[in-house]
Amino acid sequence: MQVTSTVFFLEHTIVSKTLYLGHTIASSTLLNTQFLPFLLQDHREFLLELDSHKSLMMSVNVIASHLSEHSRDRPRVEALQARLGAINAEWDRGCEDAADRQVGGH
Repeated sequence: MQVTSTVFFLEHTIVSKTLYLGHTIASSTLLNTQFLPFLLQDHREFLLELDSHKSLMMSVNVIASHLSEHSRDRPRVEALQARLGAINAEWDRGCEDAADRQVGGH
């Protein structure tokens, strides 16, 4: 049960971070330079938050791998693996977008 709630938390985190990143990218073109320090600080905090959730993400993947090796409930294991596959893909995409934003400055 703990894995399910952690997976839900990760899904929610990814959705909110993706929305945040999209919002800051869209709004940053409208901002003047007086707001730039605030935008940079927000982005720095965003990156720190992504980094802090990385270990949780890795732990959930290890636990899911262990469960898939030892569980007899194949449909449930396959459903969990599919959810984690989607989360991992979204996580990677979010990290790439954040890195592109930091390098490109837009």
